[in-house]
Amino acid sequence: MPQFTSPRPALFVPVCKPRNPFAAHGQRRQAGKHQPPHARQAAQQALRGEIRQLTHPPTTD
Repeated sequence: MPQFTSPRPALFVPVCKPRNPFAAHGQRRQAGKHQPPHARQAAQQALRGEIRQLTHPPTTD
């Protein structure tokens, strides 16, 4: 088999580079802990819950 004596060239696999330069950093980023809601937001949620209870009272069958 004299025709196959030379080594075959390695297949060139291009590295997939992100088009956006910030994409690589975003892929390695991990989510942090969530903070408890601010006092204003907690008060607003409580008020919303009270209004919901007044307008839609629980039905008892």
